[in-house]
Amino acid sequence: MQDPLALLGAVLIAILTFWGTIRERKKSVSIAVAAEIRSIMAMSRINGLEEHLKHLGDVSLSVENSKFPRPSTSTDQSYFTVYEENAVDIGRLEPQKVIKIVMFYQRARNCLDAINHLSDYDFSSSTPEEVSYQYHFLADTVKTLFLFGEALIDELVASSMAAQIRKSSDSLSAF
Repeated sequence: MQDPLALLGAVLIAILTFWGTIRERKKSVSIAVAAEIRSIMAMSRINGLEEHLKHLGDVSLSVENSKFPRPSTSTDQSYFTVYEENAVDIGRLEPQKVIKIVMFYQRARNCLDAINHLSDYDFSSSTPEEVSYQYHFLADTVKTLFLFGEALIDELVASSMAAQIRKSSDSLSAF
């Protein structure tokens, strides 16, 4: 017969190891999500997404014969690989963080869908003002999403890690 204290000790070690593993996984997922959010925003800034949409809105006001400009941004690939591949682990984070992460990604998907929609939309019955409004509204949505994303990064990771993520993503333009 085994010593009950040894058995209890083994169970306690197993529980602590399991708890530590889950805690480290949550931390890793938070860092990865924060990095992906910042990377998405950095690449969108480098590509001038907000400015491009505003420009399309401005140009739309002077268009004749409904030959409105179309977005030239490619949205055919998956930009959310960390989010999609870690959905189960993201669901294990604190509920407030999960809600905000899901809100960020759903709004980002909504922006991509809107860009795709505008690139294929039949503007023949639209006025220049209506088209301009759509582009400016989408540009404002992107700006608001980025502000939300920056705040979310600060909630997901410690300030020192947030600074590292921002520094790394800001260096993307050097490539």
